[in-house]
Amino acid sequence: MDTAQGSLLVVDDNPMNRDMLARRLARRGYTVAVAADGYQALAMIEAQPFDLVLLATSPTKWSPVCLTHRKAYSWVGKSVGSQC
Repeated sequence: MDTAQGSLLVVDDNPMNRDMLARRLARRGYTVAVAADGYQALAMIEAQPFDLVLLATSPTKWSPVCLTHRKAYSWVGKSVGSQC
């Protein structure tokens, strides 16, 4: 493909799953970044925009729900608290 289809972030604590998915998406023309956990994903999301974030259902650090809440709350200037 000549042009990138979009910017994706793949978040999974399993390196084999993460790398396999990233390679497949890159072959289809997407620009792909990877993160091993929620902490790394949040830092990457803060540093650059992504068109889509693909989250594993049970990463070792922060669930997808907590990551989503942290990002959403940061947009409105509120704290998530200790739930996540």
